[in-house]
Amino acid sequence: TAPADGEDATTTTAAPDDSDTEGGFLEVAILDDIDEFDPQAFSAVNFPVIKNLYDSLIEYTEDGEPIPWLATEWTINDDNTSVTLSLRDDVVFHSGEPMTSAAVSATLEKAADPELGKNLYSTMAIVEGWETPDDYTVTIDFAQPTAEKQITDLLQFLSVIDPTGIDDVVTTPAGSGPFMLESRSLGTEVKMVANPDYWGEGPYLEGVNLTIFDDNDA
Repeated sequence: TAPADGEDATTTTAAPDDSDTEGGFLEVAILDDIDEFDPQAFSAVNFPVIKNLYDSLIEYTEDGEPIPWLATEWTINDDNTSVTLSLRDDVVFHSGEPMTSAAVSATLEKAADPELGKNLYSTMAIVEGWETPDDYTVTIDFAQPTAEKQITDLLQFLSVIDPTGIDDVVTTPAGSGPFMLESRSLGTEVKMVANPDYWGEGPYLEGVNLTIFDDNDA
């Protein structure tokens, strides 16, 4: 996906050097089927789909610098006990619903639940609470002064989930990412197609097909 505000990042959907190679389907072989579509489940087998189906609040460049993504900017207060984010106002989920602070709040609430937050639950230990003063502003409060890298890691880990699909996110993705799920055949393949309403540049492919093998030689 092309980054916001002209920043550089490289992902599956990065623009090709030769425009004649745009389009088509990327065929990817993986050794194990994905477990689920919940982006808060960080198991290694899920990584091929998380960044294709979802967007995070911020991203990191290849040099480890945090850059805007779903959040256009963020401000950490003087004593590092809170961060305030301004959200993009032009993002829609695959369902067609707008991405607002209510979606971020629902995502945080899920992450803070010990039974639902999965791998993100431990990262949420630094969070004391959050507020959504308007549709495109979120303030996250921390239990104590928190290192900037811990704060940006949390924002990068938070892939925002569509509240209308959050209850079924294990089996049905509910994101705003550059690709949408077309079909899944358990143990065989996952097919994703380009999101025509994606807020960023691209995607530059028509789709991504993951084929599952259980034999490394195959």
